[in-house]
This record gives sequence, structure tokens and C-alpha cells, in this order.
Amino acid sequence: MNKFLCVCFVVFHTIMHGQNLNFNLSNTYINPFGKDKDLVSFNPLFKLNNQVIINKTERKSIKQLPKDLKGKTLAYGFLFFEGNLASEFKKEVVFLVKDYTTSQASLYIDKNGNLDFTDDGLPIMFNKEELIISLENENNKSSAYHYKLGKSKISPENASSLKNRYASKYPEATIVEVRYWLTNQRLSVKLSKHILNDKPITILLNDASADGMYTFDTTDFSDRIVIVEGHIDANKDLSSFLRLGEPIDKNAVFILYGKTYGVKHINQEGSVLEIEETKLRTSIKTKVGSNVSDLNIELLNGSTINLNDLVANDNYLLLDFGGTWCGGCIMQEPTIKKVFQTKKVNIVGIFDYDTKTSVINYVKKHHIEWPVALMTPQLKEMFSVNAYPTYILIAPNKQIELIEFKSENILKHFQ
Repeated sequence: MNKFLCVCFVVFHTIMHGQNLNFNLSNTYINPFGKDKDLVSFNPLFKLNNQVIINKTERKSIKQLPKDLKGKTLAYGFLFFEGNLASEFKKEVVFLVKDYTTSQASLYIDKNGNLDFTDDGLPIMFNKEELIISLENENNKSSAYHYKLGKSKISPENASSLKNRYASKYPEATIVEVRYWLTNQRLSVKLSKHILNDKPITILLNDASADGMYTFDTTDFSDRIVIVEGHIDANKDLSSFLRLGEPIDKNAVFILYGKTYGVKHINQEGSVLEIEETKLRTSIKTKVGSNVSDLNIELLNGSTINLNDLVANDNYLLLDFGGTWCGGCIMQEPTIKKVFQTKKVNIVGIFDYDTKTSVINYVKKHHIEWPVALMTPQLKEMFSVNAYPTYILIAPNKQIELIEFKSENILKHFQ
């Protein structure tokens, strides 16, 4: 299943202004996992009844439909987006699908979130296998978040279980057949190739906050920047680079060809970056081989567990970073249960963008036998988690042995 974007790059040269280095960044938005990673999220579709949109917790009526949609059989879906705080559905953009059972489907995206589908421009024809869409930030129309949508190719044997999983999350909505669903990939990384002092570098910006903007002086560890030596192939898995990302502020420091550079400024659109030589020291990031002996995790029940307890008796520890909302996490969960059944591994599930209630319900429904916790800023900073699921395997010697996105590779490690 090929759901990945082929991109071209424009190489911009450095403009020198005294001690400062300015770069004009290219608008190349890519999937952080590369061309060969078949990781997508599912977009279930729901049948539109009586012009009422229903998500997991709310129901709201459409205010106005274009004339060509009135009387038509329509489906609707949701995309996660933080860039429109005035949206009728918090952190979500609603889209309608006309002719969703045919190869000539068209999308009507409620870009401003007001549930009036007459003021969002022309519909987008979806007559190809893939479609790129952009969601503009309400406060900065030059900033946008990008999605790649694809058509579902879920095998019939998996369709029923998948439909049941999502239907339970949307109990009031009428879910349509899985074969009509969409898939999505967040093109959350902006990649730009440059020349620094006659040597190649690559700049990566990760819009992890999913709002289309890059905020300088951030303190929430969301938007990240990475600057590395050489020109990176965007078709490759970039996750190993992105784990080295720094929050976009004056403390973001990178060593390039023997010199240390700090970020001085970036505009909200992520189109202009200014760096300068600095005497600040780069922070230490965990990676394969790093010792994490000081790890403490506060569990959902309020107790705290220490790494020493988790790797006692030559056990390994698997940190399973995910979320109740993460389709890829749910699909790989049976394999993680097989890992647990080897009795060689203790597991702690760490849920991000979730609440205590949502995790408790998930644990009960999916019969999770290992302890769970909510993500904390300390854990996110320590492990530089930027994708879900992420599996971090810690050996009995308290060193990180594997960092993986596919659960089957963890299972193979113990077979």
C-alpha cells in the first residue's frame, strides 16, 4: 500500500549577515516515517443523518449546505487540527464526502470550523489514490498543517473488528462500511536542504502541535527543530533524526562541522530561520545505548515505580508510548500482548493526549494487564517521543536497547 509523497527539494544558500546566518526554508512537507513505512491512521466515515454531526461526545447541526449537496447521501469524518480554536468541535475539522461509495468522491472541508459548508471554497475532487490537503491557521493564513488522505484498503478479514472498535468510540453515530473509509498521514515535518560554510546541512521542523505554526520560545516541547550535517533523503525514515529535536527557542543548540550554533529566530510560518554561533552546550538526548537508571514513572493509580523494580531478575522493560485515539497503537496491541506473554519483559503503557478516564476505560475494554501512566513533560523531554506508537526497550543493564515503531520487531527480538 503506497501512501507516501514524492517530493522535490530546492536548495537555498546561506545569506551571511555578520555573525548571523539566515535561511529561507522550502515548503516541503513530508511524512516523518519515510516512503517505506506503511504507518497510517484510519479515518472512519459516518453517515450524515438529518444534517447532524456527531463525534465521540457531542452532536451539532450543520448550519448550511451548498445547493449541490442538499438531498444527497453524504458521509462525514474528522481531522485533528489545533489551529482553529473557534471550531465548533474542539481540535477537530469536519469534512463531508459526497459520492463516498464511488471513485468520484469529493470532499467539502469545513476549514473555519463553523459548520457552514458554503464559505470554505470549492470542493476537492478525490478521484485519485491520494490527496494532499492544507488546513490554515485561523490567526495566520500563511501557516498551514498538511494531511495526505488515502482510500482504505483494509482487508475484509480485518474490517469487522476494526469497525467495531471505532463504532464503540462513536456510539451515537452511524458508521459506514470500512471499505469506504479514508486513511490519513500527517505531513508534520518540514524539510529544507541548505549549504552552511560550503558544506551541506538539512533543517527539519516538526509541527507536533498540529496547528500549522512554529512557535519560538516554546515551553511545551511540541514544535521541534533539528539541524544535521549532510542532505537527508526525505524518502527515508526520519524518526531517528527527529528524536534529537529541540524545542524551538534560544536554547536549541546543534553542533555542525565542529562548530556550535544556536537558534536565534524563526517566524511563525517556518519560512525564515536565523541561527548564530554560540557557546551554549547542546543538551544530552537519550538514544540506543543511553543509560536511563534514574527513571521513575508515576502510574495512573498514583503510585511511583522505579526502573530498578522493573528490570529486576534480568527482566527487560518495554515503554509503550501511545494513546487511546491511536489507530496504529490499537492495531499493534495484540503483538505487544505476545511480547508480554514471553515473561521476559515488564511493560508500562504511557498514554499521551489522553485523560485518566479515557485510559481507565481503554485498559478495561482491551484487557491490559500491565501498569499504565499518563505522559508527562519530563518523560516526553527525556525520550523525545514524537510519534505513536513508539516502543523503547530497556535492557537489565538499564541501557536503551531498541527504539522501534513496529511491535513485530520487538517480538522478534525475544524469539
